[in-house]
Amino acid sequence: DQDLNGNFSFGLADQPYGTPNVDNDTIGVTVRTTAGGLGGLAVVACGGFNVPPADAGCIIDPDNDMDWHLHCPAGAPTTNCSATNLCCPNTGHHLTPVNDSMAHSGSNSLHWGYHFDLADRLKDTTRFRQIAAFMTRPINLALFPDTGDLELSFFQIADMMSNDEPTLNAKPGQAFDYGDVQIQIDQDPNPATDAWGVWDKLVPFQNVYDHIPQIWSDFQISPTYCQWTPVDAGTLPYAPRGVHETMCWPLGVWSNCGWKWDLSTTKECPGPGVQGSVGTGNWVQTKFDLHPYLGQRVRIRWIAQSWEFNQTAQSYEEYGGSNWTRDLYDEGWWVDDIRLTGEIVNQLTPTPDTKPPQAGACPATCNPAVGDHGTTASLVIRDANGDNVIERGEKLTLDASASSLPGGCVGGVAQFRFVRDGKVVEDWTTNNFFIDAPVSDVTYQLFVRCSASFTCTGTTGATVPAPVYSGDGADLSLSLTLVSGTTASIAWPARPQPTSVNGYDVFRGFTSAMNGDPSLATLTCFRSELPQQTVGNTVSVLDAAAPATGQMYYYLAGHSAIAAGAKDALGRKSDGTIRVAPVTCP
Repeated sequence: DQDLNGNFSFGLADQPYGTPNVDNDTIGVTVRTTAGGLGGLAVVACGGFNVPPADAGCIIDPDNDMDWHLHCPAGAPTTNCSATNLCCPNTGHHLTPVNDSMAHSGSNSLHWGYHFDLADRLKDTTRFRQIAAFMTRPINLALFPDTGDLELSFFQIADMMSNDEPTLNAKPGQAFDYGDVQIQIDQDPNPATDAWGVWDKLVPFQNVYDHIPQIWSDFQISPTYCQWTPVDAGTLPYAPRGVHETMCWPLGVWSNCGWKWDLSTTKECPGPGVQGSVGTGNWVQTKFDLHPYLGQRVRIRWIAQSWEFNQTAQSYEEYGGSNWTRDLYDEGWWVDDIRLTGEIVNQLTPTPDTKPPQAGACPATCNPAVGDHGTTASLVIRDANGDNVIERGEKLTLDASASSLPGGCVGGVAQFRFVRDGKVVEDWTTNNFFIDAPVSDVTYQLFVRCSASFTCTGTTGATVPAPVYSGDGADLSLSLTLVSGTTASIAWPARPQPTSVNGYDVFRGFTSAMNGDPSLATLTCFRSELPQQTVGNTVSVLDAAAPATGQMYYYLAGHSAIAAGAKDALGRKSDGTIRVAPVTCP
């Protein structure tokens, strides 16, 4: 959606932006099965399919169709371009039909597909026996990336023929038309020279492949059906026809991801779906991690292909029939908002150090005999409001930054494992903190290791309890002991207390049966405002009185509220509701 050429027209071409007399406002070029542009595509049939002369149609259509184009707004002008009349120079069946505008943002998107009828968007289709690509200009990836760098993402709607088409007799998960994203690396570190290597798949981590290509045996041994793979991917296995396969069964591809027609589904991708700025499409964002290509000069391509249905058919719409006329599943592939982070201006590729090692023995990576197997774990809990009282649901930061590796860690760094109540909540990571928000008492453990040698992995670690003020009195666990005669001791461990409470109140009631007095009608204030003790120390009170014959005393305790007239919370009932003292204390 940027007019880079300043000619008030949005163009796409097989020559890059900046080429004289070429209208290209994108970050790349189109590549087709012809010798034009920056080099053509060539293919071989995937393993198992019949090839000429057994299947004379298992070749790219001699027309060398190339259907990547800018999908401009319907009715966009093609002439008389100006700042108020932005043009789209498409022609023929790359013009956008009525009501068929599609973009995730702005007004334009990239589309691989064919608009058979400009008056009917349902007749968008895919032409058979085609392979074509949109390839970026060379991109220099950062050698020292910042946080969030070296990530590629784009929004897409893949609406191509697969088993999702209900009338197509296809095996589950198999696609007939599909797209892939691939990467190529410059083999020469000299910025002045490009020596491009082979192409290979770029594997996503979000909204990943939704199908695999059709296998040759899908319809037994067919004399007409055929799928292809590009010949520019080298010769590494699997290569049944001498070419490393990148777009054949059982590799992942996109065929049905997002949905052109409405927001009801994202088809085989989990989404979430995002409504576009124009059109009815439900867009899905796919992401890739580029860290394996740190410091490299690369090119990336979006490559799409359609199968051989038979030797003469041109497209689904032209082949027609009751099933494929105005079909919903042959629309093609839309791509928008390609975003790559971590590009630098000049190529800066790391050069391997090939010097032979010096004589002598290298120092040990670490010494597990020091400390806790070469480590010293330090764990500090910091609560959100800094009052050192952990309240129910309060955000906690478990800080391991003071940990150390006294045994050394040559060529590595400290890694941390956080454990809560015996279960790992964050496995080995270089992050020296963990965020939690407990609702009840927990115990945290921290273990440290050297990333370069796991012989230095702590087994004792650091253990820190985290008692939680629950606010409902349920954190007070009372015990009753008969001291002598009729004198009983009521005791409990002191608990953390925020500034809204101070000390403890003890209540006494009586009953003649177990679980009697459910409404606490007999409950009275027995002792008030017992002073707070160090958390964990015992708080106790004595009761020398004896209950009447046939009766028993029961005791409840609560945190003593500072607010005048406030009633203590005394734990929870069996139905989960808070039990509130019926009287104040004192």
